[in-house]
Amino acid sequence: MAKTVLVLGGTGIVGRCTVNSLLHQGAHVRTFSRSGERVAEDTVPFRGDLFTGEGLESALQGVDSVVDVSTVRSLSAKTSAKFFSSSTKRIHEFGKRSGLNHIVALSIVGIDAAPYSYYVGKLKQESLVLDGPVPGTVLRATQFHEMAAQMAGRFTRGPFTFVPDMPVQPVAAAEVGSVLSDLALGAPTGRVPDVAGPRQEKMVSMVRHYLRSNGIRRIVVPIPMSGRYGKVVRGGALLADASAKLVGPSFTEWLSAGHDR
Repeated sequence: MAKTVLVLGGTGIVGRCTVNSLLHQGAHVRTFSRSGERVAEDTVPFRGDLFTGEGLESALQGVDSVVDVSTVRSLSAKTSAKFFSSSTKRIHEFGKRSGLNHIVALSIVGIDAAPYSYYVGKLKQESLVLDGPVPGTVLRATQFHEMAAQMAGRFTRGPFTFVPDMPVQPVAAAEVGSVLSDLALGAPTGRVPDVAGPRQEKMVSMVRHYLRSNGIRRIVVPIPMSGRYGKVVRGGALLADASAKLVGPSFTEWLSAGHDR
């Protein structure tokens, strides 16, 4: 019998990839987002707010598994911790009442080595997912290939694009969505091996390559990363270690295939 899976944050980049993978595997898919947008024809969209819990209990009725790829825009440690704490506790509370069997949460590689800013909330989310009444699974992934386009759009002023000077090991969001789909359709397994792309890159080089591939003429300005967070990130804290599963195309291969358009 096909499972029913609710994707929280299903309208985002990795959320859409997870939805598509779940549909391909024959699951019944629901999405939950602030917009209530229908991601694909065969999905059931729910509109609500994870921060307040509005609409969440209804969306969870009859659901077997939840995939949580939600996020909060603020980089504040306090805001991030409050969002992920309240939302994860509600998922457990409402899910326990509705018969939910499994919570799968997407997290980020290396955040325990860089417990600052937004990552404070993600660490809190991990512990709550794994220690709550509904069994959980946590997958950590590195930054996505799609982040280059996000950087180019968000941090541009006139002819300049400002990019953090940091090493990354990017992975295609579609690959992460596929892994999340497999996990959601399986049994809870706690913390699973990290997922990363096959090659280390510099974020500055990624953005430059993205702009050139799209015929966009801009000056990319590297921004040095300072403070404790900058120090650990420069030292490779967000890169995959030897135990990670390396998947999918490199950033260059992904760009060449036209996935950035």
